[in-house]
Order: sequence, then C-alpha cells, then structure tokens
Amino acid sequence: MNYPKLILTLLSLTWLYAQAQDAQQMISKYRFKLYEEKKLKPVFTVKMELEINTPDGKFPATLWLMENMAYKLEMKEPKGNSIEYLDASVYKLVSANGKQKEFAQASSEVHFRKKIWINLYPFLNLKEEFSIQEIQSEHDLGGGVVMSAAVATSMDPPAAIEQNPAEKKYIQMLGFNDMKHIFYFNMLSMNLSKIVTIYYSNGEEKKDEVVFKKIVRSPEGYYYASEFTSVFGEASVKSIQFNRPFKPGELDANF
Repeated sequence: MNYPKLILTLLSLTWLYAQAQDAQQMISKYRFKLYEEKKLKPVFTVKMELEINTPDGKFPATLWLMENMAYKLEMKEPKGNSIEYLDASVYKLVSANGKQKEFAQASSEVHFRKKIWINLYPFLNLKEEFSIQEIQSEHDLGGGVVMSAAVATSMDPPAAIEQNPAEKKYIQMLGFNDMKHIFYFNMLSMNLSKIVTIYYSNGEEKKDEVVFKKIVRSPEGYYYASEFTSVFGEASVKSIQFNRPFKPGELDANF
C-alpha cells in the first residue's frame, strides 16, 4: 500500500470538507444579514427610480424587478426611451439611438448569461445544476481561469484564497460554450461587490461586468446597492420601493 499517497488523499479530502463547511457558514451569515437579522419577508418586487450617467449625459430611468420572474429597465432620453427587458422566456434590448438592439429567446447564449438578473440577490439564487467552485489561484481571468477548486452545490460555495484576504471569488461554470459567472464577495462587509460574466462571441472572449457600490439599507431593512453598473451606464438610486404591487402595464415587454 502506498501510505504517503493515501495520507495525501485523506488530507485533501479533509481540506475540501473544511472549505465546504466554512462556505456554508459564510452563506448562512450572508442570509442572516439580508433577511433573518430583521426577520424580513422575502423580496417579491422592487421598483427603483434611477439616474443613469451615459456618454450623452445623465437621464432618469426606472427599474422594475419581479423576483424570479421579470426585470425591466427603462431610461428616458430626449430622442426616446431605451429599454432592457428579461423574463424566463426572452431577453430584449432597444436603445433610443438605435446602436443597441437585441432579441433573444430562452435557449440563446444571451438569455443564458443574463437570466441571473431576475433576482435581487443573484448569489443566493444560483441554479443548482451548475456547481460553484472556489478560485484557489488564477493567472488571468481575461484569458481563462487556472485553478484548483473545491466543488459544492450552488448554495454551498467553498471559500477562496487570494491576495486580498477580505475578498473571496467564486466561479460558476455554465453549461453553454465555456460561459462562466465570477462572483466577488467582500467578507468584511458581507456584501457582493462585483459579478463578471465571461463568454465567447465568434471565438473572442468577452465580459459583462456589474459593479455594486455604496451598499445601504432601506427603511424596511433590505440591503441594496445605491450605485451599480447597468447596460446603459452607471446608475444611481434616487428612490426604491420593496414588495409593492406594480401598476397594470408597468412590466410589459410590448416594445
């Protein structure tokens, strides 16, 4: 019997188990902060009034979110409205200047990488069929991730080790053309600070990057980013409402 090899295997399994346990504790703390500390009800609708900073100036916008069902962002410009819409079956994007226009069904690559945004807290609502792995080491996220990873379920992502001990990164490999989500988690504030989606178009690697800044708490107790990246530009929240019914037609995708 190869005892050194057996010992190394046992140590590796012990380490993986410890990492998974640590991740479960972290997720539990994150859930406690978001919901359980104030005994909050789950979020089912969100409506934000925004100001979006674009290359052409700052414009008012409204974001509607129906948890697990639909997302709509509408920005008002002098030349017309720019709209991004997403639900379980379709993704639509139309800009007032005509430079951005997309229509994608549920089976498409675009819909596949965008659909995490029908949740206010994407990190807590990942699909279980795609496991989460911790990034142990990385040479270049832009050119592909090289890592040693501990695998867990989507609700139990293991901890990561990187240069900044306050930040942990988790990667979710998706079953579509080497697509992946990378979640950046600040362990000091217990906030999600950034989500990067890496995908490929005509053989070229591309990235969607959404940054969350200035995490604040609503009067009801819900945490949210008061500044974040949108498809049209950097958005600042001017007002927000949680769990209030939408008016008829507000979330329509007829455009």
